Amino acid sequence: MRSDGVAAVPRELRGDHVVAGIIDPSGAMRVVVTEHERLWAHPQVDELVLVVPRFGVACPVPWDGIPWVIRQAFTYADWWVKTRNDPDYGGFSQNVAGYLKLRSG
Repeated sequence: MRSDGVAAVPRELRGDHVVAGIIDPSGAMRVVVTEHERLWAHPQVDELVLVVPRFGVACPVPWDGIPWVIRQAFTYADWWVKTRNDPDYGGFSQNVAGYLKLRSG
């Protein structure tokens, strides 16, 4: 487990496609798996894109691996928001917590 909470990619899922969480202004998040060069085609205006670093997966993702990949993207998004929206460190210039309604857990 990495410091951002994301687990290592299992051998059967490894590949060269990126995993990104796209958060819309209402707080909903969708996960995309795409080539890095084509990531620009997925977000709309005012959406926040969080690419999970050092996390390449095969495309298409096998059916039994889809829930795991989605969970890792949400784990990274939760970590990203928590570490960048801390008022003790100056907060953020925009309300990132408003983008992502953190789940209690």
